[in-house]
Amino acid sequence: MKKRMLPQNHDYMKANVTGFCIILLVALSKVSSFAQVEAVKYQIKYNELTCLFDCCLIIHEGSAVSAIQRAQFSAQYSVIVPAGSAIENVSNKNPIQGNISYKGTKPTIWYLASHVENPESLTGSDIYAFTPTLSPTSFYNNLNKGDTLVLFSLKISPIVSCASGVRLFENGIDPASNAPGMEGGDYSQGFTMGSTDQKYFGNGNALYPKSPKITTLYTSCNSGVEIFLDATTSGCQAPLRYSWNGPDGFTSDIKDVLISNSNPFNSGSYSVKVSDYYGCSVTRSVNAISKPDGGLIRK
Repeated sequence: MKKRMLPQNHDYMKANVTGFCIILLVALSKVSSFAQVEAVKYQIKYNELTCLFDCCLIIHEGSAVSAIQRAQFSAQYSVIVPAGSAIENVSNKNPIQGNISYKGTKPTIWYLASHVENPESLTGSDIYAFTPTLSPTSFYNNLNKGDTLVLFSLKISPIVSCASGVRLFENGIDPASNAPGMEGGDYSQGFTMGSTDQKYFGNGNALYPKSPKITTLYTSCNSGVEIFLDATTSGCQAPLRYSWNGPDGFTSDIKDVLISNSNPFNSGSYSVKVSDYYGCSVTRSVNAISKPDGGLIRK
C-alpha cells in the first residue's frame, strides 16, 4: 500500500488556508463597508426643559464604530428664523474633541459661518449657517441606525406664532446662492464623517413647542352660569392667556366664567382659546345652561 506524500498534503492545506483568508478579507471588507454611516438627516426640535432649540443629527443608514468612521469631517447646518430674530449658539454637545478612545469631554464648537438677513428671495426670514471646528479632530461615540443626538442648541428670541417660522434650510427648495438677495452665499445642508463622501440625506420633521393642555373644563350645578377651567404649559411658555366667547355677545379674558345674574339668553355654547407666551394655543367649547336660584338648602 502506497503512503500519501506529506508535501502533497501540505500543499493542499496551504491552498485551503489561502482561500479561506481571501474569503475572510472579502467578508471583512463588506462588513467594514456596511459599518460606515451612509446617510444622515438633520432635525430641529424645541426643548421645553432648556427653552432652547436642539439641532439634531439622525443616523438614517449605517453605523460607525472605528475611529475613522466616527471622525467629524466638514459639515454645514443651516437654520431659518423669522426676520429680525436674535439667534445664538449657547450649548455645544457633539462630536467630542479628541474622543478617539471615548475619553473626550469637550464638545467641538459649531460656529456661525455666515448669515443673510431678509433676502428678496425669502422675504420675512433670516438664514444662518453653522459649521464645526475641525481642529482638533472630533469624534462621535459609536453610532447606529436610528440614533438621534444633539449637535448644538440655539437660543432664538422672540418666539412668536408657536415658532412656526423656525425651520431648517431645504436643499433644492430654499434660495440658491444666485437667488436675489442671497449675496452669493450657499446655505445648502451638508455633512461628512469618516470620509469626504456626502452623507446628508434630508431633514426630519421639526418638533415645535407644545400647545397648552386643558386639564379641567366643567360647568357647575349652582345658580347662574359657572364654568371652571384649568390649563397647564411648560415653565418656558408661561403665562397663559384666556379668551372666552359665548351667547348674547359674551366675552372675557378671565380664566373662569362666573355670571351670577344670568338669564336664559346666557345659555348656550361657550368657547375658550388658551394661549401661551409663544403664541401656541388650544380651543375648546362647553355647553352651559343658566340655572335658577333655588335659595338655601335647609336640612
